[in-house]
Amino acid sequence: MEKALHWLEGRNQSRPWMLWVNLQESHEALQDQEVSQENALQMMELYDDAVSRADSQLMRLLSALDSLSLVQDTLVVGVGDHGVLLGENGRWFEHGGDLYPASTQVPLVMSWPGQLVKGRVSKGPVELNDVLPTVLDLLRLPTPEQIDGISLMGTWITAHKREHARGFALDLQANALATETSAPDDVYRIASIRTADMLYVHREHPSFDDELYALENLQANRFQQVQADDFGAKITAFLQEQSAGLMDESEEGIEQSNVPLSPAAKARLRVLGYAD
Repeated sequence: MEKALHWLEGRNQSRPWMLWVNLQESHEALQDQEVSQENALQMMELYDDAVSRADSQLMRLLSALDSLSLVQDTLVVGVGDHGVLLGENGRWFEHGGDLYPASTQVPLVMSWPGQLVKGRVSKGPVELNDVLPTVLDLLRLPTPEQIDGISLMGTWITAHKREHARGFALDLQANALATETSAPDDVYRIASIRTADMLYVHREHPSFDDELYALENLQANRFQQVQADDFGAKITAFLQEQSAGLMDESEEGIEQSNVPLSPAAKARLRVLGYAD
């Protein structure tokens, strides 16, 4: 934040600008910490403290915009890249490997006094992919055709354009099982479709059935119940087809990078949990 504030104060005031600040307090606060039933409450308090520290740093940035008279001319976007498991599925302070709301439901807040109405809320599911086209729309800049996202301006002005939000990840539970029972090279994936009130999860591993939940009750898997009649079976078949399509799409255009990583960069990725 010190670097961000220094840059903001010394920027070229005659040119448009963009500043991206990544706050890592809550992400790194409890790396490699053991959580037991006895110390769970204490660990939660430590995590809350880390979130509060990040909030206080964010307030420094917002206060700087105010003191520099930049508030009216600045679009501020606050967003989380992923959630954190706080005891869900027996996992603590982890992310990745599943597509349940604890991992995927993140804050997305936009503020631009005079341009955006205060307190207006999107009525349906959104994706992080929607941030870029929304920002371009707000700034009245052209949106490239290949952008895989939807501007949320339609959400606020007319009707919501996105019927569902998509999810895709490597399946942590399935791959752990595969490591125990077969070749360690097996890599199984998981995909999801989420509407305003429903979550469908498609599991690639043959030992795991698909899952269907009402968001108001994530403990009750309704997949088998819904499949019991013809109409429900058609719905789940459609959802399964759409979810499997996400896996196929994820493989398109993927190439292995030939950019070498320095030892410092590799160490940083390991600290963040993005490399073994």
